[in-house]
Amino acid sequence: MSLPAYTRIRAVGAGSFHSLAVTTGGHVLAWGSNNLGQLGNATTTGSAAPVFVHLPAGVHAVAVAGGDDYSLAVTSDGRVFAWGFNGEGQLGNGTTTTSIVPVQVHLPAGTRVTAIAAGGDDSLAVTSDGRALAWGINDTGQLGDGSTTDRSVPVLVHLPAGTRVTGIAGGDFHSVAVTTDGRVLAWGFNDEGQLGNGTATSSSVPVPVDLPAFTRAFAVAARGNFSLALARRACPPAALSASVAYPDVEANAAADAGGATHPFGMNLSSI
Repeated sequence: MSLPAYTRIRAVGAGSFHSLAVTTGGHVLAWGSNNLGQLGNATTTGSAAPVFVHLPAGVHAVAVAGGDDYSLAVTSDGRVFAWGFNGEGQLGNGTTTTSIVPVQVHLPAGTRVTAIAAGGDDSLAVTSDGRALAWGINDTGQLGDGSTTDRSVPVLVHLPAGTRVTGIAGGDFHSVAVTTDGRVLAWGFNDEGQLGNGTATSSSVPVPVDLPAFTRAFAVAARGNFSLALARRACPPAALSASVAYPDVEANAAADAGGATHPFGMNLSSI
């Protein structure tokens, strides 16, 4: 891929048929399909090479995300901009009018966003105080607000009391989030078990994912009808007893090379 001269990339994202990148200088580049303005360069002409998204003057992006035919960017000061298709309100500016240049998402007053994600036609964000926001299509409960009503401005996801999230992701019709204490929550369509709670029942509010025992998640991802989590295995209480035998360092290294399991149950070949 041919980047503009002297450009360095700090973050990337992708929609269905378009790609996005954030430069170290806070600019956003986009390339691919542009039939609905998802490249954000004030045209509907696709591009096989990166073009600059027309961010407002003085705006510096730190992360991007792509939905089916639209794009999102979060800025260094916690604002969110969106562009492209808006038929379901996924641009979050209180309209359903598609835009070929970035428009500002109408966040609740005083809100600063630290992370964003895009599903098929719904948008998601994590705030600086650990809340989750969602907007756009909601036909299968993927906004997590207890309804199936589309939203053209962000609404709060109905997280369990006391829950704070650090990361969020969107599939085609479902959403997932990871919490500060390593749990994973999911909501929306569940026909293929993508909510991970042992059922195929959809939910319009977050439900806990049944993680393996002693597992703490620290990142999540979603696409189509499946979900993913990066997690660490915590030490089972029994492993802390004085009776546990600890192999020496050389033996551990040799075992790791063959994908063996540590006394604490962590298979390092899978990390």
